[in-house]
Amino acid sequence: MGEAMFGEAKSRAVEGLAKSMGLDLGCCYAYGDSLNDRWLMESVGWPVAVNPSNDLASIAHKAGWPVVYWQQEKDSTLRSPRLSKFAEKKEHRSAIAE
Repeated sequence: MGEAMFGEAKSRAVEGLAKSMGLDLGCCYAYGDSLNDRWLMESVGWPVAVNPSNDLASIAHKAGWPVVYWQQEKDSTLRSPRLSKFAEKKEHRSAIAE
């Protein structure tokens, strides 16, 4: 058995997995909703706070991470100062792929 998967343990686990699989965490996404997800989200290049607790929302806003509030399964809103950079990178990747 390993350690419980919350807090900093999530970050250690994902870093170990990425190392064993040869993954670049800077190109990976992580989604979280609570303060316990902070360290995991700090480990990747594309963190997104989803329906975050107040603590995580505060951290996300200070870090410039996208914050998503899902109202219903098919209805979501995205608000973040980093959103424009996020969209620009996505468009750039799409243009390169074409």
